[in-house]
Amino acid sequence: MTDWGFIHNHESVTIQAVGLILSQPLGWGDQVIEFDHAVGQWRHLLRDWLSVMAGGPTDFLELPVRGETRWASDAYTDQVWLNYYDNLQRPRRLSRWQWDHVLAHVCSGDQPPLAQVLLTTARRAAATGNARLAVIDAATAAEVALTAGLSGRLSADTSPQVIKILIDRTRMLGPRLDLAKELGMAVPDRIRADLLDRRNAVIHRGTTMTDADAQAAITAAGKLVDDYQPFAAHCHEPTKPPTPESAPIPSGWSD
Repeated sequence: MTDWGFIHNHESVTIQAVGLILSQPLGWGDQVIEFDHAVGQWRHLLRDWLSVMAGGPTDFLELPVRGETRWASDAYTDQVWLNYYDNLQRPRRLSRWQWDHVLAHVCSGDQPPLAQVLLTTARRAAATGNARLAVIDAATAAEVALTAGLSGRLSADTSPQVIKILIDRTRMLGPRLDLAKELGMAVPDRIRADLLDRRNAVIHRGTTMTDADAQAAITAAGKLVDDYQPFAAHCHEPTKPPTPESAPIPSGWSD
């Protein structure tokens, strides 16, 4: 039997499994392997799209650091797990519209914006206590977004050949930030201290990062991603005016 999930109330559910129905019978041999590979790719796209639409992990994470202890006294164990479930590591909530939109993208084989995916992997790493990886993924997300922004800014009055030369000359995040400033592009004030310096400390010296370091890097990177590789307009859910009969969002969940 498959555990499909459970219902919280009339407005929210937790989905633990998704079923696929074949439109025609599947043969044996290589077709089975090809189908399995295709489902694997479909699953990765689904997870990436759900995460970027939600702005963070949408599943309960398998934590290598937090929530792993089991105590002889149930009171200690309960304290650990209550802290985990009651804080920021609860899965992000998505609406029915977002699910439908995600499935449309996945069924078309669309890849979500790379900078957005990297930002969610940074958030996932931070949530599981891997602060160094969070900083690296956040910096990479920022570099991808900034590269897109630079290409867009330069394309107005620069040939593709010159754009390629300028981008190739600034292969690292630091030089690309300098180029962006020279071009008058918006760059967060503390981008070097919050993101670049931390990224360099991890890459070049293997420096240990704290939760605060990871969150600062993710916040700085998020500003660049929002500016230079945001969602397409059609990926934003149409806003609806609140109605008096609308039930409140369950405690601990976020939109």
